[in-house]
Amino acid sequence: LDEILLNCRQPNEPRARESTSDCAAFNYVYYNTASAVPVMSMLEPGSNTYVCQKVPSIYLGKEGGKISFLVDTRAVPLKDLTADNLGSWTCRFTAHMKSRKYLVKKGKVMGHARHYGQVYPALQDYDYILHRQYYCHGNTIGPATIRKNIWYLSDKLCGGEVIGCAIISYEIGDNVTVKISKLRQQRASQLGNSPNLVTPTTEAMHLLKGEMTASGSSEDMDVSSVISMNPNAELQRFVNNMQVPQ
Repeated sequence: LDEILLNCRQPNEPRARESTSDCAAFNYVYYNTASAVPVMSMLEPGSNTYVCQKVPSIYLGKEGGKISFLVDTRAVPLKDLTADNLGSWTCRFTAHMKSRKYLVKKGKVMGHARHYGQVYPALQDYDYILHRQYYCHGNTIGPATIRKNIWYLSDKLCGGEVIGCAIISYEIGDNVTVKISKLRQQRASQLGNSPNLVTPTTEAMHLLKGEMTASGSSEDMDVSSVISMNPNAELQRFVNNMQVPQ
């Protein structure tokens, strides 16, 4: 049994463990279905060695692979689980995050809990809710992709507290790279591992607001420089919808 467990811990990819992330991996499996998620390991992790106290950083290389992490939800708030070093996971041209919920009884997934007004026949017949958040990176370069699932548990159907550890699971394609702006990298280095806090669009809007305050009137302001700095649709709509005081 010990030999089997040891083999399960060995990476299934050519790279060594330390070359994939700055945190210890829970295992080298991509959890994409609820029935495969080790719920008991999330509730009672056997060893603190594999429990991360922060969101792991992922190092991309020529070889892809599958890797999963246990993250302590007491150390990392739920809202921060989505922020890693790979930049923004969503964009205008790709599907955004998809979520699902599953009923868990005695450590086993019993079924899918629907979101839209379904009446649960026996609310006492479950112990936890298993939440799934699925992402496919929208800013990869080339045909290779990166997929990510975040799994976490809550103890009630509505408004329940997050308990135990979360699982962050990646499936990384070979030779995959992602587009991360220089501004995002600079801000991320200043703020720590939080690249999603500042984006080029929000930065441009802050500059736009500052110019309006300095000039005292939006009539005197030339917004062409701001548009050329970040010519995207969101900023264009923002500028077009500005009302000039009479």
